[in-house]
Amino acid sequence: MILTIGEVLMRLSADEGSALAESDKLNIHIGGAEVNVAKGLSQMGVKTGIYSVVPDNDIGARALRDIRSAGVEEKWIFKDGDRLGLYFHEEGFSLKPPVVIYDRKDSSFYRLPENKVKPKELFEGVSALHVTGITLAINTEVREYVKWLIRQAKDEGVFVSFDMNYRSKLWSPSEAGAALKELLPYIDFLFAGEKDFRLLLQWDAPDLEHKEVLAYYYEKAKREFNIKGAASTNRIIHDQNHHSLTGYLFYESQLMESSKIDFQVKDRIGGGDGFASGILYGLHNGLAPEETLNRGMAVGVYQHFFKGDQINISENMIQTLSNPVPQDLLR
Repeated sequence: MILTIGEVLMRLSADEGSALAESDKLNIHIGGAEVNVAKGLSQMGVKTGIYSVVPDNDIGARALRDIRSAGVEEKWIFKDGDRLGLYFHEEGFSLKPPVVIYDRKDSSFYRLPENKVKPKELFEGVSALHVTGITLAINTEVREYVKWLIRQAKDEGVFVSFDMNYRSKLWSPSEAGAALKELLPYIDFLFAGEKDFRLLLQWDAPDLEHKEVLAYYYEKAKREFNIKGAASTNRIIHDQNHHSLTGYLFYESQLMESSKIDFQVKDRIGGGDGFASGILYGLHNGLAPEETLNRGMAVGVYQHFFKGDQINISENMIQTLSNPVPQDLLR
């Protein structure tokens, strides 16, 4: 099993073409970074679970129904507190960027440390743990508890995956950098890009092309913290509805680069989680590095074609997107 630890969120999106300040209707999607990864992996046939807290009310029940429908194990989802974390979303268009407004203070997930689980019980039968920086950004109590769980997971022989997933609205670069430096010795696989190393770890790098700078940072992380691998994407935004994406996988001191995929965007949210779930699928199933990177790219790009944080994954489409094809077939 691959276990994730994170907050279950309800996303409330304004209608397409509408502003939050004017929309009379909000569309509901259940997500959250770790939830999206768990659901994506489950839909690809990997047994997954999530450790979280939701309220014991109709909103919590709505979230649980969504998670359950994706086949994610809910054994470690506790019911406590009064409210599910929310965020409001307004789409981007052309040169206008998307808007996200968080409303998650004092949500049920803040009570995670009060719903402790013994590490040996939590990690029994778990081969890998996946956590993101978003979870650590919630508050100090949650951060310290999850950092402790990551150390315990390492002691239990669990493979630890960590996605920096930095959100400037949740915490400062110095706070995030301090947490990352403390955790890096316990992380086996790191999802982090060039900006994360520069902004959060304050690492300088030679004046090189993007791929060479990534290789420098990943080698440094391996040398100083013994990480086993790393991955990231490089996104070019032509406008809010037209993106290009290139993926990178660092494995056995070799940095692999995917083909650049140029595509139209329906909904960007969850794309990075799709990439992470594809990479973790490859690592979990022992795929070759090239196959692993291609799957990460395929799932990540596919996520952009539909509304919602995480959508039902079509294996046929993933296989199509995993193989080199003319770009006009992706439009």
